[in-house]
Amino acid sequence: MNVLISCGGTGGHIFPAMALADSLGKSSPDARFLFVLSGRAIEKDIFGKRGDRTVHLDLSTISRSFSRKSMTALMKLVIAFFRSISVILAFKPDVSVGFGGYASVPPVLASAVMRVPVIIHEQNARFGLANRFLSVFARGVAVSFSRMLDGRNNRKYRLTGNPLRSGLVPDGKAAALGFFALSDDRNTFLVMGGSQGSHSINDAACGAFSALERSLLEKVQIIHLCGTEDEEMRVKSTYADLGVPAWVRPFLEDMSYAYNAADIVISRAGAMTIAEIVHFAVPSVLIPYPYGDKHQLDNARILAEAGAAVILDDDGRLDGLKDIVKDFIAGSSSLINAAGSLKGLMPTDAAEKLSDMISSLARARR
Repeated sequence: MNVLISCGGTGGHIFPAMALADSLGKSSPDARFLFVLSGRAIEKDIFGKRGDRTVHLDLSTISRSFSRKSMTALMKLVIAFFRSISVILAFKPDVSVGFGGYASVPPVLASAVMRVPVIIHEQNARFGLANRFLSVFARGVAVSFSRMLDGRNNRKYRLTGNPLRSGLVPDGKAAALGFFALSDDRNTFLVMGGSQGSHSINDAACGAFSALERSLLEKVQIIHLCGTEDEEMRVKSTYADLGVPAWVRPFLEDMSYAYNAADIVISRAGAMTIAEIVHFAVPSVLIPYPYGDKHQLDNARILAEAGAAVILDDDGRLDGLKDIVKDFIAGSSSLINAAGSLKGLMPTDAAEKLSDMISSLARARR
């Protein structure tokens, strides 16, 4: 079984695709995969460690306003479509799977034209522009949240959840704290701004902890993933001046340690982060990315409506974070006992469900 997987652009598209390939590779040892990517640096960093077979298309983000740049991006999209046809002729996929984003459009559309069965997966709580368009050509549409099935044909649409990277296991808080050289008698805050970090979240977190009284600071320890080496030095210096135990790095490869150690997460609300927070049942303060189509706000609302998260607007200051942090440390926050409300928000076997969809479609084609 040959499976073409289109997933370029960001970690939110890439990591679920990798999780799918790992799962399907176990259930179908004869499966062969070809990943079609957009050529961004993050893709080379991730796939360089795995050794998967990949094809990189020359693509640019298409602006929704008319400009010379958007016209160039559109021409690249057309060229990528014809290159995708040549890739399909050579690889001969039995199924084509798209994980959304502009990078998935040429290969998924080319698959439909070449009569290769298509499945698309939507990681967010609202369909992105690419997946809304591509769903017309898909035989199956996998979604991450049950509310996305409302009013839709359930024979085509299926709730799978969002596939998670292997190794993300909710187990062993003591071992996780030991990894960071932190203690078990303080509140552990996990602060992160997504795969590229967030200057505003870094600033807000440093400001919120700096505003605490000494008696509260003595109850705090922090894991802070700040995005860049420049930010790392600044954030480390802030926590050192406060005398707060802190583990600060730009990025952490094995997020199991971070989630297992955390009592609360302060983060953006990307699809991958939401799935991981639900998986590890950790209460959160979610600060949706304020630009673009604001799909992160829809993601955050699912957790907030369950009583497991508080949403803060990123207004550049995030003054409200100070009170939320203070209430949590003082034991008066509604988030303290919120972990139980996360159970059941998403299926726990997303990769397996998506693998079953693909295998069934491949068998039906033979």
